[in-house]
Amino acid sequence: MKPLYRLLGASISLLAVTYYLYHIRLSHPLLEEPINHEDDQASNAQKSISEPSIGTVVASQTRDNTTWLPSLFPDWHHNIFLADQPDAALSVPQNKGREGMTYLTYIIENYSSLPDIAIFLHADRYQWHNDDPLYDGARTLSRLQLTYILEQGYVNLRCVWTLGCPHEIHPLDHPADEITSETHADQVYAAAFKELFPDAPVPESIGVSCCAQFAVSKATIL
Repeated sequence: MKPLYRLLGASISLLAVTYYLYHIRLSHPLLEEPINHEDDQASNAQKSISEPSIGTVVASQTRDNTTWLPSLFPDWHHNIFLADQPDAALSVPQNKGREGMTYLTYIIENYSSLPDIAIFLHADRYQWHNDDPLYDGARTLSRLQLTYILEQGYVNLRCVWTLGCPHEIHPLDHPADEITSETHADQVYAAAFKELFPDAPVPESIGVSCCAQFAVSKATIL
C-alpha cells in the first residue's frame, strides 16, 4: 500500500504547486504571456487586402433622394451623378441617354482609378424592378456576394427572369445610309460599336436582362 500512498501524495503535491503557480501568474502581470501586436497588425493588413474596394455609380436627377446609399453603406465610395445639373460635382456632358450616359461618363473619367467592384444603380431605393419582395434596393445590395462578382466579372442585380432577355437591337439590319431624323438604335449601334471596339466584330443582336442595374469588376472593364 505504501507505493499507492506515495503516488497519491505526489499527485496532491503536484496539484498544489500548479495551483500556487497559477495564482502567482494572475497576481503578477509581468508573468502574463505577451500580446503579439505584430500578429494583430498582420491580421488587419490581410483583412484590408482581402476586402475589395467598392464604388457605386448612381444615375440621378435633382428630384431624387439618394441619401439612403451613404447612410446604409458608409464604407463604399458613392459616385452620385446629377444629370440635370451641368455644374454639379458629378454630371454628364449632355442630359440624354438616361443611365447609359452616366455609366459611360463614369467609366471614361475614372478608367485609371476604378474600384475593384463598381455597382451601377438607379437613384431610388424602392423600384418595381428591384429583385426583392419589398422592391428594396438596400436589401438587394446587402445580399451581394462580392467574391462571386470578382469571379464572374459581371452580375446583373436582377435574378428574376420576368421580362426575359429580349434581343432588342439588331445592328446589321439597317445600313448607315438609312439613318433619318427618326433613327432607331439599330441604325447607329454598328457605327458606335466600331468606334469603341475597332478590333471586334459587330454583333448580330444585342440583348440583356432587365433593368440596367449591375455590378462589374475592374478587370472586366479594363
